[in-house]
Amino acid sequence: MEKFRWSDEKFAQERVKVSVDFPQGEEINLIESTEYLHDMPIHRSCSYKLKAARDKGLTLLQSGMSGDIMSAAPGGKTTSELRRLFDELDMPVQGKITGPDLKVQCELLCASGWTSIAGGGISYNVPYEGDFTLEQSLKDWQYCDRLVSFYDECGIPINRETSVPPSEILVPPSISNAVSIIEMLMAAGQGVKDITLAQRQYGNMNQDVAAMMALREQAEEYRLFFGFKDLVFTASMHQLKSEFKEDESLDGAGAAYGSMTAAMAGADKVVLEWSGASEAKNLLNMLYGQRLPLSKELETEIAIIKAETKCIISRVLEAAPGDLASGIIKSFETGVLDLPSAPAGYCLGELTTGRDRLGAVRYLNAGRIPLSDELKRFNKRKLQERDEIERGKDS
Repeated sequence: MEKFRWSDEKFAQERVKVSVDFPQGEEINLIESTEYLHDMPIHRSCSYKLKAARDKGLTLLQSGMSGDIMSAAPGGKTTSELRRLFDELDMPVQGKITGPDLKVQCELLCASGWTSIAGGGISYNVPYEGDFTLEQSLKDWQYCDRLVSFYDECGIPINRETSVPPSEILVPPSISNAVSIIEMLMAAGQGVKDITLAQRQYGNMNQDVAAMMALREQAEEYRLFFGFKDLVFTASMHQLKSEFKEDESLDGAGAAYGSMTAAMAGADKVVLEWSGASEAKNLLNMLYGQRLPLSKELETEIAIIKAETKCIISRVLEAAPGDLASGIIKSFETGVLDLPSAPAGYCLGELTTGRDRLGAVRYLNAGRIPLSDELKRFNKRKLQERDEIERGKDS
C-alpha cells in the first residue's frame, strides 16, 4: 500500500491487474470514455450540481426514486447498459460501490457517466463488511480515488462521497466526523478534487445540526493544514431510518425530519433511502435560507464534537507520521478507532454507546477512544441525567 499519490506507471500496472481479475473491465477504454464524458451535458454532473447548490445555499435532495440527484447501484451491468440507463435518467447519478470487485465497479461507473462515487475504505467497509481486510479495503479505495483523479486531470470532474454507518448502530458524531475527515485526506492524497463528507442523522436535531457545523469547520481546518488548497468539499446528511423502518406509514415522517434537519444545518444535500421524496422536496423549498439559531446548547454541542474529533484524528496522525493509511490500520489495532457492534473483525468492539435524555448519542464506554477525562465526564453526566429521570418514573 502506497503512502503517496500513485504514479502514472503504478496506476497503469494496477489497471492491467484489474482487467485480468475482473474480465468485465476489459471493455473499458479510457480514451473512448473521456471522449464520451466530455460530450456529457453539464446538468448531468454531480460536481456541477453540488457546487451550484453550495454557492446558492440550497440543500439538494438525493433519492433512489426522484430528486436532484439519483442514487443507483451498478448491479452487474456492462458499460453500454449503464450508459443507456444514464441517458434515460438524464440527471446526475451517484453509484455506491463495495465488495471485492469495487475497483471494476468504479471503472464501469466512471466510464458510464455516473459522476459521483460513494463509499470508503473505512466508512463503508468497517460498519457493513467483514469479508476482507482493512489494508485491502484502503488499497482498493486508493485505486478508486486515483481513477477519479485521472478523470479530473482530463477535465472531467467526478465527485467522491464518504459513507455513513447504518442508523441501527449508534455512532457518536465525533467518530463519524473523524472518519469522514480522514477519508477526505486519503482521497485528496490521491488527487481527488471534489469530495462530499457524509453524515448520518440520529434524531436529536441539536446534535445533528451541531455535528454538521463541526464537520464543516474542522474539515476546512485540516484541508488547509495539509495544503489541499484546490480540494472542494461539500457536506451531506443521510436520513435517520432506524426509528421508522418497521412502519411504512412513517416514511413521510422520516423524510420530513431528514430534510428539515439538513436544511437547518445548511447541508448541501440530504439523502433519502426510502419514500417521501415529494414531502422532503416541499420542505426544502419552504425552509430555504433558514438555519437553526445559534443557542448556548448548540454552541456547547459543537464544541464537544470538535474536541472529541480532534482527540481521535490527532492520535491517528501520530500513529504513523506521514503515512495516514498505516496510521489508520494501527489505530484500529489499538482501539483508537472503533465501532460498536461492527461486523469487521479488526474492530476491538470495546466501544459502547447510548442515548441521553433528549436522544443525543453519547459514549457509554469509550473503550480506547482517546477522549480527555473532561470529555468522558461530559458524556457520563449526560447519560446519568437520563438514568435519574427513568428511575424517577419507576418510583
